[in-house]
Amino acid sequence: MLRKWPRAAFSVVLGAGLCFSQEPTVIRVWTYNVVRLTDDVLAQSQQEAAAVLREAGVETSWVTCALSTEEASENPACLTPWCPTDLQMILTDQEMMLPRKIPKGVLGLSSPDSDHARIVCDRVRLVAANRGIPLPSLLGRMMAHEVGHLLLGSTKHQLSGIMRGTWGDWELNAGTQRLRFRTGEAAALRRNAAERALSSRSCRAGLPSSAR
Repeated sequence: MLRKWPRAAFSVVLGAGLCFSQEPTVIRVWTYNVVRLTDDVLAQSQQEAAAVLREAGVETSWVTCALSTEEASENPACLTPWCPTDLQMILTDQEMMLPRKIPKGVLGLSSPDSDHARIVCDRVRLVAANRGIPLPSLLGRMMAHEVGHLLLGSTKHQLSGIMRGTWGDWELNAGTQRLRFRTGEAAALRRNAAERALSSRSCRAGLPSSAR
């Protein structure tokens, strides 16, 4: 589902309880840095997203994947079989999304049916610069937002919190600290992550311990 900005320039529009377990499910996010963000920016963005999801009770492991067969020889991390606890995050930009036309203001796309999401990083960078927000902070929250869509299995948005469809003055004037998962969302994330873990047992059993 495409997410759009309304015409008001001050708004940013995004891509579409249970108890905590003693051993929380780990969701692995395969990250494809197609736009070639610097290592520092990528790592900080992943850490920001992980912190937001951890606050909701979901542990994540962010794996940076190779973009070519040559890179894969040195970085085989994403060559293991795909499991239900795996999600795909593609960091791209407007030009790379062509010929697919992305309406003005769209920052991200999520496809819960296929467990992958795309973030239009040049647009995120512009919003961060205009707002005076560090890029890793805003990009990390965007990544968490998209993971939320994938784990919740829906492109629907909420009226408040990180899953709100429009991030406007109230959310962004405080940096990004108001962009958190609500209590009900956090419970659903944990429940769905646990269900994925049950489905992944046979898949993970065949992997080397370093890849589980």
